[in-house]
Amino acid sequence: MFEGWGNFYFLLGSASASLIGLMFVVTTLTRGRDRSKVERGQRLFMTPTVFNLPAVLTLSAVALTPKLTPGVHEAVMALGGAYGLGYALVIGWQAAQLWRETKSTTYLSDVWCYGIIPPLIYLALESAILATDMIRDLACNGVALCLLALLLIAVRNAWDLVTWMAPLANAPPTDQSVT
Repeated sequence: MFEGWGNFYFLLGSASASLIGLMFVVTTLTRGRDRSKVERGQRLFMTPTVFNLPAVLTLSAVALTPKLTPGVHEAVMALGGAYGLGYALVIGWQAAQLWRETKSTTYLSDVWCYGIIPPLIYLALESAILATDMIRDLACNGVALCLLALLLIAVRNAWDLVTWMAPLANAPPTDQSVT
């Protein structure tokens, strides 16, 4: 189904895998911070970014898997895309709730990039996957563009996290054990 796309998916999967490793390094920047504040931020910002990167890696690996029938490619990718869409919708709802609660401290661009754009990408991905039976070439292009968009939004969000967290890493840690 994805004949001729090998280099593209290899590059996309490799970039995603590298960024997953870097995200684990980024999590160390939360050391010494107030746990209750860090947990909500991780759930709404860090975890979705880390979720989207393995989604790109996994779907790229599926596209590169030899000897799968087009039906198996479609089924596995549709399942992954549906799971990603469901998760992205939950995160989108939570990001919108956070923005309503804290309009003065939460940037609207974060609501868009963490909460609105990823579900739209997963929806487009599902549409492209489901269109493979009708217009295979166009659907393959759609899947590729959606995975690239998902990787790019994850890169943007990872950069957003690093630029927000790095200055906090230099601040004196709060010691929760002292009462």
